[in-house]
Amino acid sequence: KDVLLLGRDSDFIERFNKTGISLAKSLGTNDALGTVPRYIMELVAFGSMIAVVLYLIANYEGNLGVILPILSVYALAGVKLLPAFQSVYTSIAKIRAHSPAFESIQDDLTHSKSTKLSTSNSEDAFLVPQKKISLENVTFKYPNKEENALNNLNISIPVNSIVGIVGPSGSGKSTLVDILLGLIKPQQGQLKIDENIIDNKNCRSWQNTIGFVAQNIFLSEGSISENVAFGIPKDQINQNQVLRALKLAHLDDLVKSFEDGIHTRVGERGIQLSGGQRQRIGIARALYYKAEVLVFDEATSSLDGITEKMIMEAIHNFSGQKTIIMIAHRLKTVQKCDQIFFVDKGRVIDKGTYQELIKTNEQFKNMAANA
Repeated sequence: KDVLLLGRDSDFIERFNKTGISLAKSLGTNDALGTVPRYIMELVAFGSMIAVVLYLIANYEGNLGVILPILSVYALAGVKLLPAFQSVYTSIAKIRAHSPAFESIQDDLTHSKSTKLSTSNSEDAFLVPQKKISLENVTFKYPNKEENALNNLNISIPVNSIVGIVGPSGSGKSTLVDILLGLIKPQQGQLKIDENIIDNKNCRSWQNTIGFVAQNIFLSEGSISENVAFGIPKDQINQNQVLRALKLAHLDDLVKSFEDGIHTRVGERGIQLSGGQRQRIGIARALYYKAEVLVFDEATSSLDGITEKMIMEAIHNFSGQKTIIMIAHRLKTVQKCDQIFFVDKGRVIDKGTYQELIKTNEQFKNMAANA
């Protein structure tokens, strides 16, 4: 719609044409080069056959009884070997043509293995923080980037508190979240739960404790129940646990208004629900798994003011009961946080309550004024 309304269709067609024509030429050249050796080898084989015939005639004085068996052997060998040679060359050509893409994918996989925390098989184990969650001297750098995404970052989050992590775009908030979730491993420093350093052995246990609510909640075309208990086979869903999670997320009244209750289908990507209802389904999903730590990553940034207020009320109802970490760009969503960490250029440059930072940090004050 945007492309057509702005009249930019010709620009996008031109961009596609350039790339498409270049790709077509490359594929055509590669296919052509793959068939050329066949004709060259056939020409060489035919010329060699003529040379052999002339040699045999000259040496055996036209004795067909001797010449024909020898000639038949060479001809049969040529017929059998030429397709094999052609197949070998075609395979080599394809390997060379696709090797850059293979090397690129291999680099990505190698980097993924080096940064991802491997998980143990203890699906039922939980590493619940008793005192604090902390990042100590954490440094992280993405491949092919000159600057670090995080620089010697330190954060300590008390259990059962609500903390906000804010900062301008590109400050390192998303990277910080990925490390907190155990999705990537810092090159330096460590994630600690109380005194437990998160590593390959206990990462899965830590992730079992976390409920993550993103800005855009993915909903399947199934029922409300199936989306709350996401990933669990339909016949294994604990419906009482679903109802409990929906009540905590303030969705129980909505569900009661549906004829099919929790078995109401939400449509493709949750089209039957409003934006706020989809977000609360995300919260209920986290609560279904009895998460003790809730992480909200820009969870209300795309919602209207009224819906955002309802979501924030649902979140703050867990104050003192669960550890809540809120990543936000709009500062009004973190006004009631117990503590706010202000991140910029991969470092925590200030921390305090909303009122304290408004008074002491000019950059934070400007962001709050523009929120």
